Amino acid sequence: MTKLPTGTGIYIWEAHKIFGGDVAKIVAACKEAGLRHVFLKVADGPYSYPPASKNYNLRPLVDGFHAAGIEVWGWQYIYLNMPVQEADVAARRVKELSLDGFIIDAEVECKGQGARAKIYCDRLRQLLPGVSIGLSSYRYPSYHGNFPWKEFRERVDFDAPQVYWEQAHNAGAQLQRSYGEFDNMTPRLPYVPTGAAYSNKGWTATAADIDQFIDRALEIGLSAWNFWSMQHALALGLWSAIDGDNALPTGNITLRVVAPAGLRIRSGPGTMYARVGLLKFLTLVQADEQMVGAWARLADGRGWICTDWTVRV
Repeated sequence: MTKLPTGTGIYIWEAHKIFGGDVAKIVAACKEAGLRHVFLKVADGPYSYPPASKNYNLRPLVDGFHAAGIEVWGWQYIYLNMPVQEADVAARRVKELSLDGFIIDAEVECKGQGARAKIYCDRLRQLLPGVSIGLSSYRYPSYHGNFPWKEFRERVDFDAPQVYWEQAHNAGAQLQRSYGEFDNMTPRLPYVPTGAAYSNKGWTATAADIDQFIDRALEIGLSAWNFWSMQHALALGLWSAIDGDNALPTGNITLRVVAPAGLRIRSGPGTMYARVGLLKFLTLVQADEQMVGAWARLADGRGWICTDWTVRV
């Protein structure tokens, strides 16, 4: 069973700089925003993150998020100079922090490094059997032909591209194009994009951009997305635009399965997602009232079902 992020999330880079590292304030802000997951930086190359010099232990923050019902996925920026050591520290951080999954942030340093990408991923898989892993990289694979897409994507569970619309404000169009490019790749993987909530070189993402990004994600039928990053969004006044409750409000409905052969439960809202279970004919289930197309998320968290084969009770 492939575990995937759900709903709206946020990247956290320098946790020790957000509210001065105050765990209660960081968690409360994410909880109030209705976030369902955070991607927390836990390693940089072959080293743990934050470095020891910052004197900031991430464990209380992870525990705080878990207590608030928010999943914590670790992420690591990789360089592939020492692929085995990078994988080793990543696995150690996932285990010692009890993380829900892991994100590989692979960018320019990885271009032309197919052999080392394979070593890193194989080692990571060996050390983290059963842990879901996503790949965070470029939004348009067609622009980056020398990036080792094959070596990474054959060894991860989902794509998590950085769909950053810098120097523009057409977030929806760029998300649509990115989704289309990944949808045509082999293997076809679940897609969990990252949008922009930051500024660079005089350009700043806007609240309207973020709304457009979320609206298009819902139109496509995605079940999860997130933004870079918490400290930028807070500083730029964009935090209120990243509202997970507005994007995917919850409220339970009761559905009865009417498919004679039973109804498959999938890990996400669509047939491209992995089968993770089966509901028998006439079974009654609770599901979130807010759906993604014809797909509803089961209230008990087991996965998603197609409501075309159910009736509302």
